[in-house]
Amino acid sequence: MNFIRKNSLTVAGLVAILVSALVITGWVLHIPLLTSVSPDFISMKFNTAICFLFTGIALLMMGEKSSRKACVVCLIIVTLIAVLTLIEYIFSVNIGIDELFWTEGPGTPYTVYPGRPSALTVVNFLLLSFVLFSIRNRKIFVLNWTALFISLLIAAVSVISYFFGNPELISIPSLTVIALHTALLFLVICAGIYYSIFFHRTALSFQRRMISGFLVIAFVILLVVYLDNKTDKQVGKTADLILNNTESIVLADDIIATLTRMESGVRGYILIRDSSFLSPTIEEKNILEKRLEQLKYRVARHSDQQLRMDTLSALVANRIILLDSSLLLSGRQVSLQNNLRNMLVRTPVLMNRIIAVLNGLKKKEQELVDEVQAKTNRQNANANNAILFLGFTILAIFLSLIQLIFRTIKARADAEENALQLAATLEQKVKQRTAQLDMANVQLHRLAAHLQDKREDEQKQLSREVNDEIGQLASAVKMDIDWLALHVTDPDPKVSKRISNASKILQTLINDVRKIASSLRPVMIDELGLNASIKWLCEQFTKTSGVTSVFTEEMDDAGISQQIRTELFRICQESLTNITKHAQAKEVTVRLWKINGSIELTITDDGNGFDAVHDSDRLGLISIRERALAVDGSLEIKAGHGKGTVIRVRIPVA
Repeated sequence: MNFIRKNSLTVAGLVAILVSALVITGWVLHIPLLTSVSPDFISMKFNTAICFLFTGIALLMMGEKSSRKACVVCLIIVTLIAVLTLIEYIFSVNIGIDELFWTEGPGTPYTVYPGRPSALTVVNFLLLSFVLFSIRNRKIFVLNWTALFISLLIAAVSVISYFFGNPELISIPSLTVIALHTALLFLVICAGIYYSIFFHRTALSFQRRMISGFLVIAFVILLVVYLDNKTDKQVGKTADLILNNTESIVLADDIIATLTRMESGVRGYILIRDSSFLSPTIEEKNILEKRLEQLKYRVARHSDQQLRMDTLSALVANRIILLDSSLLLSGRQVSLQNNLRNMLVRTPVLMNRIIAVLNGLKKKEQELVDEVQAKTNRQNANANNAILFLGFTILAIFLSLIQLIFRTIKARADAEENALQLAATLEQKVKQRTAQLDMANVQLHRLAAHLQDKREDEQKQLSREVNDEIGQLASAVKMDIDWLALHVTDPDPKVSKRISNASKILQTLINDVRKIASSLRPVMIDELGLNASIKWLCEQFTKTSGVTSVFTEEMDDAGISQQIRTELFRICQESLTNITKHAQAKEVTVRLWKINGSIELTITDDGNGFDAVHDSDRLGLISIRERALAVDGSLEIKAGHGKGTVIRVRIPVA
């Protein structure tokens, strides 16, 4: 398909050049087969072949950027010839373009203006030139597609009309009949342009394909009805023509019979002298004149028959004159033998000539009847074949639409099945991945809890070591310095001052060591319990930050595990640290109480607050959440800009 689409313009151009070259050769060498395909068909005019030649060259050059100017020149030549020819049709003038390149002799089928292409041929060239001129302009894509479709439709209807054996079915033969190879060549060019330019731009959905298919079926049906109606009219005209020719033959026989009766009446009168023989003769004479006028009217469309009628009229006139002369002589008492001898000598010769002329006329009329009848039979056969062909075309399109429906249904079913399979596979993958993530999350929580425990143990051990080792050593040194201060009797004030300073420094060191040890692991958590530890934490928070803190205890902390006490203490410590850094609060409330078998710790401040949704990934909050999860607890945060913050931790206890 890609190969056809890429090379369709080239193929169409080569076909156009080849066919136009053959037609030009046919005109130059006088080969009717090349110009008309069939003697009964209209010929492709020389100007038409010239236009096809330049159109084919333009199609070949369209793909080459270096040859676009030459392509434009070719299209301008085609457009100029088409416009000038169309002007001749519109204004009924002859500006000399028809036989500018080649002089065509008269007498070719359907040729009213020798050498002039039909009006539909000219319109098609203008449409194709417009399409090729603006083929790269996407803004008028619909207009280009419409022009191409009209050109394709004209060519298709022309080709179909030839299936009926009568290209005149299109409309006015002298203006609109297109040669068969002209119409076929238009179809090839339109197909080449469509596959090269429009095919990938007109991808149709299922609904549009169905609508297009039914529109094509409707068009074909209307075309069949229209062409069948035109054929019926043509058959009616043929029947009228056959009836006219048959009546001409009957009139010829009546003329012979009338002449014979007239001659018999004249002979009877001459022999018997009975005037009753003359009355019918006079009546037959009037009838003969009417029959001659009727016959002359019916054969007036044929020049050779008209010549026969002129001869017949003269012979009949001579025959009537002869009969009148015989009657006149009989009244002058001329001898009967002379009258009879005169009639017997002259009448057979004249009558034989009249009969010969009438027989020739009858033979010609019969030939015309046979010819028209044969043509009608051919047209009927072609019409039946065309209707059968179009019927099969409709059936093929209908079956294609049914196949498209089933194929679309199957494709949708396959797509749904694939979607279900993919959904099931995806769901299974999601479940597996979720299970893996849940397991990883559990492991991470366990790891975090383990690290928290390890850190607490290390901090507890470090706090003990700092308090026991460094604190005790510092206390021992201070005791020694204090002893020196009591027992040294050196009157030098500098020595006393130095000893006093050393004692103060050691006391500061001891206080710092205790503070460090307390921050690492407050002793009161293990010794005094959770309530006292949090209360002490609030007091220290107020001292260091200056923010008022209120601690409310509503529970007995006896029986709470060491891990829960530690985690709640650290959560409160982290929350107060965050308030100091970010909240700019004036008052903090800490509440510790037991509800429904759970311990709940609530820290509330009236500070700046934050976006609990977008800022939930802060490290402090993550640490609080991990500590709550480490003891199977839950964390709830309520915050808003300018509305303060509420942190609520709930931990279940047995």
